[in-house]
Amino acid sequence: MIVTFHHRKTGRFLPVRLFCPCLLVFLLVPVLCRAGLEGDVCRVRPSLVTRLLTGFTRARTVMDIASEVEGRCLTVTAEVGEAVPLSGEFVRIDPTFSRLALKTARLAVARQQATLAHDRRQVERYTQLVRSRASAQIRLEELELKAEQDRLHLEELKVEEERLAERLARHTVRAPAGWLVIGREVEPGEWVTPGHPLARVGDYSRLLVPFLLDEKELSALQSRKTFALRLPGLGISGQGRVLRVKPGFDPASRKTGVDVLLTRETLERLPVRRSGLRVEIPVQVPDPMEAVLVPAAAVRQRYDASWLTLEDGGQVQVTLLGSAEDGGPSPASWLRVTGEGIHPGQRLRCGLGEAAGEH
Repeated sequence: MIVTFHHRKTGRFLPVRLFCPCLLVFLLVPVLCRAGLEGDVCRVRPSLVTRLLTGFTRARTVMDIASEVEGRCLTVTAEVGEAVPLSGEFVRIDPTFSRLALKTARLAVARQQATLAHDRRQVERYTQLVRSRASAQIRLEELELKAEQDRLHLEELKVEEERLAERLARHTVRAPAGWLVIGREVEPGEWVTPGHPLARVGDYSRLLVPFLLDEKELSALQSRKTFALRLPGLGISGQGRVLRVKPGFDPASRKTGVDVLLTRETLERLPVRRSGLRVEIPVQVPDPMEAVLVPAAAVRQRYDASWLTLEDGGQVQVTLLGSAEDGGPSPASWLRVTGEGIHPGQRLRCGLGEAAGEH
């Protein structure tokens, strides 16, 4: 340290180098004491337990395909495991009799149209005769009634024509384009009856995983928009989200049904999309023993008992349950404890020189 003194005789300021260790100690002691006090305080953390949820993939939607008409099966466009064509055509049923019925209906419509046209001409002719008083009014009314009846009959025939046309179209059984065939119950040449399932198809463009969860597990998943999951059989990690929570519950386990949907990014990494892929989801739930986490430096052993010292100096006896599962980079430095009067958020005194800090 350099200090300047004033010389009375010369009137000059003379620099003098001094070493003052006492002054340095005086300046550093408050800083060191403050740092020691801050490092001597730690905070109680809640204890979480990791549970591994396991489920298996399935198609997001599964549908049974059935015919609305009867007849002999002509063709089936997709085998089990194949996708339904983009046209949506899955099964074709022999349409011969429906086509003939539609042709007959169209002929009846044409015949009735000709009859109605004739009746309308008759009405026009007798209208002129009545005006000239060459025919009776009653005859004109009879022709008008017949023309109206023929018009209504023509409408009935047109409705029947539309019904038969729709029936003919339904000889081609359709399924959602791109869906995969899960099972097939019909082969070409077999007789198809209305309502009998022909096949089962599924939407594998999205995969979901059903789970039965308790309230803690469900809350842990719903607290995040997406969460991590893993497909151990394929060695792939990805993300999922809760698709729906079923309003009912399983009577045996008393748990709630939850469907988890794999994200599109995860699906793009899958080499195959099918049912039965094993999915694991780790979730952290509150400790079932209502334990808390404290730094190991905060625990003192006295008289074969474990004690914690609160910030105000109070003592709390606790029971050690072992090392923490999720204590961060060094779980061994955190302990799971339980005891009355200790709860998350409390401030404790930790041993001096420990690297617990304030958490």
